[in-house]
Amino acid sequence: MSVLGRGSVFVAAFAAVLGVGLMAEAQQRPPADIIAARQQAMKTLGAEMKGIGDAAKAGSITKEDASARASKINEIANQMVSWFPAGTGPESGVKTAALPAIWEKPADYKAAIDRFAGESAKLVAAANTGNAATIAAAQGEVGKSCGGCHQIARQRN
Repeated sequence: MSVLGRGSVFVAAFAAVLGVGLMAEAQQRPPADIIAARQQAMKTLGAEMKGIGDAAKAGSITKEDASARASKINEIANQMVSWFPAGTGPESGVKTAALPAIWEKPADYKAAIDRFAGESAKLVAAANTGNAATIAAAQGEVGKSCGGCHQIARQRN
């Protein structure tokens, strides 16, 4: 297994624990802890997206690494809707880029997350082909769906 593959396995395990923890303990954990955990998960998501993109651009993408990263992205995408329990927005007093629209328009937010999850599932299928062009195209669509959610739910820094 390559270095990138081992890192993806670690990240996958971390995010799986994170997702379960956020969902199961949302009512018991302070808002600051929930916000910090989701911010870390978003950084992990960004790192996985960057890893695929960088390898695709360099022409060094492998099926193994792309599949591991795409699976992690898809796993995160399917957990995201549970990361924003009531009381973990700007009203918490904790610095967050999450906009009130997440809680004010939950159907819009969920639709954006569902689109992201759908595109990330397509990325998994593309990664499993091992074809760099197919992977890069699917990753581009995932990136567009990330942007769609950010327009609704993330404050620009």
